[in-house]
Amino acid sequence: IVVIQRFCTDVMQKDNVKPSTVNQYCSILKLILDMAVQEKVIDTNPMQGFKRLKIDESSKRVLTNEEIKVILDESTLPLGWERIAILFGLFTGVRLMDIMTLKWSNIDFNNSMITLIPQKTGRVISLPLSSYLITELKKYKASVCNEKECLFYDGEVSHQTEVRFSTHFIKVFRGLGLSDISFHNLRHTNATKFVEVIHDVSIASKMLGHANLNTTMTYIHK
Repeated sequence: IVVIQRFCTDVMQKDNVKPSTVNQYCSILKLILDMAVQEKVIDTNPMQGFKRLKIDESSKRVLTNEEIKVILDESTLPLGWERIAILFGLFTGVRLMDIMTLKWSNIDFNNSMITLIPQKTGRVISLPLSSYLITELKKYKASVCNEKECLFYDGEVSHQTEVRFSTHFIKVFRGLGLSDISFHNLRHTNATKFVEVIHDVSIASKMLGHANLNTTMTYIHK
């Protein structure tokens, strides 16, 4: 157990792996060791007394209406790449790195739509864009170089890149007085608010790019 606990600590500290992912690793390892016991390769499962790591549930929190007002207020969050990225997360529920690698060609201004291929699923999704977000996008496009193909980031995408941007936006939210908000909270907020209005989890699931409704249900909070 000591060796396994040391492994858990190392992968979280050195590789920035989330506790939920470590728990998945350990569940698979426990299953393998259970099979080894059944086949009499080992006498006992060394993970029998292993306790699952605690998971921070704050990542599943939904923003309040007051917190959303703070984000929408241009006097507190002025026009710029950070504002547009956050508005994308709030109004579309798209994951951070999929937003950061968006290109102008992904956006259909005439039909108020965005089409992209999420890195996590590899399946094409098309999402409607609100008139508010379209207006903000047009203002942002006018403020940046028109020759730039990417909206935000055109470098190499890696796990370290995602961690860097995640950390950056936590600091941005703190600067707005939202000390316990991460970018992923925007995805949970989008799903919850969408279902509150549409009352159809299946549509929300398709828009979030989920393969099944069970995953979507973990994003919806009352």
